[in-house]
Amino acid sequence: VSMHPGQYTVLNSPDKLVAARAMEDLNYHTNVLDCMGLGSEHKIILHLGGAYGDKIQAKNRFISRYNELDCNVRKRLVLENDDISFNIIDVLETSSIAEIPVVYDNLHNAVNPADTRMSDIDWIQKCAATWDKSDGLQKVHYSQQNNLKKPGAHSETICIDKFMEYYKQLKGMNIDIMLEVKDKNISALKCINCVSSRGISMLEVEWARYKYFVLERSPETYNKIRQLLRDKNSYPALEMYRMIETVSDMPVVTGNAVNAAQHVWGYFKDKVSEVEKKRFERILAKFSTGDKELKSVKNNLLQLSRKYNEDYLLNGYYLYK
Repeated sequence: VSMHPGQYTVLNSPDKLVAARAMEDLNYHTNVLDCMGLGSEHKIILHLGGAYGDKIQAKNRFISRYNELDCNVRKRLVLENDDISFNIIDVLETSSIAEIPVVYDNLHNAVNPADTRMSDIDWIQKCAATWDKSDGLQKVHYSQQNNLKKPGAHSETICIDKFMEYYKQLKGMNIDIMLEVKDKNISALKCINCVSSRGISMLEVEWARYKYFVLERSPETYNKIRQLLRDKNSYPALEMYRMIETVSDMPVVTGNAVNAAQHVWGYFKDKVSEVEKKRFERILAKFSTGDKELKSVKNNLLQLSRKYNEDYLLNGYYLYK
C-alpha cells in the first residue's frame, strides 16, 4: 500500500505556513497507515516541491524540513521525480543526502528528462540503490502519454504492447509497478493478466466484463474473441486485449448499439413488468431514429440491472461507457 499526497503538500515552500500544513498532512497520512497496522515498507510518495527560482536552495530547504519530520513519517517517505521542476538527477542527489528511497516515474522523465542518453532501466537501477531491505520492494510509477492532452497527462488506458516492452526490461528485478492511468483497476487487471499466466478461466471472467462493450463496436471482433477463448488449454491474454484495444477506438454504429442493447435486454425480458418493457422499447426506438442518445438506453438498462440485481451486467464495462 502506498499513499500520494496532492500537489498542495509542498514541504519545501518558502512560506512557513504552507510547509507547516504539509507536515500536518504527512502526519495524517502516516497515522492512516499506522491505524491500518501497516509497517514502514508501506510508503508515502512525495515530490520535492517547487523550485522557486533557485533549485539548490529549494532542495536544501526540503532536506531541512525533512529532518524536522517525525521519525515515523521519515521512515515512510519516498521521493519521486516530477515533470516540471526536479528531474530524476535532482531527486537522486537529494536522496543521497537525506537517505530517502526514490520512485522513478517514466512519463515525468520523458517530459522533464535528466539525460536523454539514459534509458528507463538505467534510472530504475540507479534508484534501486536507494532502497534498503527495510523499505520493502522497490516501487516505480508507470504511465503513458495522453496524446490529446498536454505533455505529462496520463492516458485513459494502458496500451498493452507498450507496457509489455517496458515490463520486459525489468526481467529479473523484483519491483512493484504502480500504474497511473485514468481507468485505474481496468488497466491494472489487463497488465496483471498479461504478465502472468493465470489460466483461461481468469480470461473468461475478464471477457465477461468486456463482451457487450466489444459487441456494440464490432460484432466481428466479438465473435473472434469468443473463438479465441474456446481452446481451454491456451492463454491468449495478449491477443484478447489487443483486439479489445482495437475496437475501443471504433465509433459506435447505431445498428451495432441496438444489437448489443437487445442482447443485454435479454437478462430482463422475463422479469420486467409490461410498463418497463414498453419503456425500454420506446427508448430504444427513439435512439434508433436519432431522437435519443445511447446514454438514455444504457441508463435504463443500468436501472433495471440494479433493480433486478444483475451482478453480471453491473460488474461489466458496457453500462458505464
